[in-house]
Amino acid sequence: MSDIVDVLRLWLDGKPTSDVVIWGHSMLIWGRVGKTVQLVAGGVVVLDLLNPAWFRRCGTALQNWSSLLFRRSNERRALRQIVPLREEVGWDFLHNRSFATGPTSAVTWVVLVAASPACVPDGLGLNLDAYRAYHRQVIDHVMREHTCTDPRNSTCGKLQEYVWRRVDELVEAQRPPNERHLVERAKEAEIGGYGALVGSAIGMVILFAGIAKEDLRLAVTGALLIPLSWAWRVRLTLSTLSHLPHRLLGGLQRAVGRDLHKPRPLIWLRWLAFLSLIFGTVLDLLAS
Repeated sequence: MSDIVDVLRLWLDGKPTSDVVIWGHSMLIWGRVGKTVQLVAGGVVVLDLLNPAWFRRCGTALQNWSSLLFRRSNERRALRQIVPLREEVGWDFLHNRSFATGPTSAVTWVVLVAASPACVPDGLGLNLDAYRAYHRQVIDHVMREHTCTDPRNSTCGKLQEYVWRRVDELVEAQRPPNERHLVERAKEAEIGGYGALVGSAIGMVILFAGIAKEDLRLAVTGALLIPLSWAWRVRLTLSTLSHLPHRLLGGLQRAVGRDLHKPRPLIWLRWLAFLSLIFGTVLDLLAS
């Protein structure tokens, strides 16, 4: 407090104060702070230029938008449960299996799992007998209606589509009615994984081709394509499953929208601007 008194005494005596240091900074700096505070405080005049009805409309729009964000947040929280559940159930019906075609080569087939499941995936909500009965129903239908299997029990695209449709029906039936439409969106994460694998494979081919041809540009292109493919996969997963940003932004917008409906916060803002204007003016004058 004694520092500001000394500055005030110098100012009243007509002596320059810009080089005087108080609170760790020169008065030149504090003068600039004062000008900035005055500018911000003067911006509150927008409350008088815009009528209260406009603020109420803004508050309503923000609250509606926050409600939408909260709904999306809840959907993404549900997707965090549906995506692994769908994959786990699908694993009880279809497997990826590799078969040797030579001493150093192999081929991967999607095969049908005829054996009964040993347990029920967590979160499915069925007992083991009911789950096995559903599994047997799907397998029997495939064996009876589809003739596209070979001795290795590999499956064609049509059969895989049918099995995954029955898996989705099972998962949908165990979710609340307002979440059943999310099973379709859960496929996006799976598509993202396939895209990353395909992109990485193409990147490896381009990389090795560039090395073989001693083409630096081609090799760099392939090397960059691999991490970019997985970055796209991560982005898709976050945009599909992450609910925290929506909840934080929704809460902020809801708070702002709620306050804009009330006149008292706007009055408090005017008083805060008035006090800030006085404080900034004092700093500006003392630094002059």
